[in-house]
Amino acid sequence: MSPEMTVAFIVLAVWSAVFTAAYIGERYRNRKLRTALKKKRSQYAAGHYQQIR
Repeated sequence: MSPEMTVAFIVLAVWSAVFTAAYIGERYRNRKLRTALKKKRSQYAAGHYQQIR
């Protein structure tokens, strides 16, 4: 394998690792935000229901 191919392979591997880590981090953040939003919504709905009664 030529040195250029080795460098290209390393760059590709690093770029893939960074992209994958960013994607996983984004999914984790979105899941936390979605969970917090659901919790807030259910609290609001419960409070709204109590006001109507």
